[in-house]
Amino acid sequence: MPEGAFFIREVRATGMKQRDVYLKQFLDAYSDLFAVAERYPADLTEKPGACGDWSARQVLAHCSGWISEALRRYTQFETGDSNHTFRDSDAFDQRSLKEREGLSWSATLGELRGLVDVFRFRVARLKPVVLMSDSRYLEWISELTKVCHEHTAQLEAFLAEESK
Repeated sequence: MPEGAFFIREVRATGMKQRDVYLKQFLDAYSDLFAVAERYPADLTEKPGACGDWSARQVLAHCSGWISEALRRYTQFETGDSNHTFRDSDAFDQRSLKEREGLSWSATLGELRGLVDVFRFRVARLKPVVLMSDSRYLEWISELTKVCHEHTAQLEAFLAEESK
């Protein structure tokens, strides 16, 4: 066996393990978020205060916006776009919420579930060598997972507080 073949096989195995670990963490985080969302009573879904001034529905819409952005960025990465800075996340959040403001709780939750599935399939298709050579992919998965954990905790705390 040529010397390079072992290296390629090792990179492939390492990249697949990394991808699978990050993807599992992402899916577990969103599974937790969906479990909390399923417990939300209708009268709390639009009440401000779940995360700052945002309602629980707006938190879910925010998550949808960022997953959509990650999917867009993945397409840019694949086409060789080297720019991965984000200039104004507050403006992005406002645009994203505005785009989704007419959606009901059910529609917002449905959109988020669909985007999580699309993102899962997109990540699962990533080739290990790509993951090993471009850290931006895993950075986005990691950030989406972290933000999901934060928002799940906020939604749980808001629900507990409002249920007293």
